[in-house]
Amino acid sequence: FRVTPEDMKYFSQRALTNIMSCIVPVLLLEVSMSYFLVIDALAKQGAISDALETEHELILFLMTTLNQAIVLGAGRHVMVHLVDIIDEECRSHFAHEEKYMSECGAANLESHLTAHQRLLERTLQVRSSIVNCDPLGIPDAMDLLYSLQNHINHFDQSAYQCAQPLAKAS
Repeated sequence: FRVTPEDMKYFSQRALTNIMSCIVPVLLLEVSMSYFLVIDALAKQGAISDALETEHELILFLMTTLNQAIVLGAGRHVMVHLVDIIDEECRSHFAHEEKYMSECGAANLESHLTAHQRLLERTLQVRSSIVNCDPLGIPDAMDLLYSLQNHINHFDQSAYQCAQPLAKAS
């Protein structure tokens, strides 16, 4: 019996895929629960902008995990699971952010709501592409990661500015 470098590549990829499919969901659950405890504590203390930033950190962590899954060639079910978690976390975060922006009367609330809706639609499109083995699934996922990162870094600054007076009033 002889093992070739090509065989090793196959076994390594298969092993990585198996490991990711078993371990990633458990690790993500543990990390998410830790973040939820911190976010809840910050919100109860009135540290609204800190709570929003912590939600962003969780979303960025999940996006990095999806990026790594793509790079490592994870199976479709792992990527779908990650996209589902990102979608769920974005929905939760967007609801919090929109609530705070509404409470403080943010001037750009409607455009922010529209941006959130587009990102959620994009997330569902990426999930569908991956589930259906569309060749554009991976590029779509990478584009989604970029879009979410761009939204957090640039568009969410108004939400932070809006949330700061709320935190002081609490």
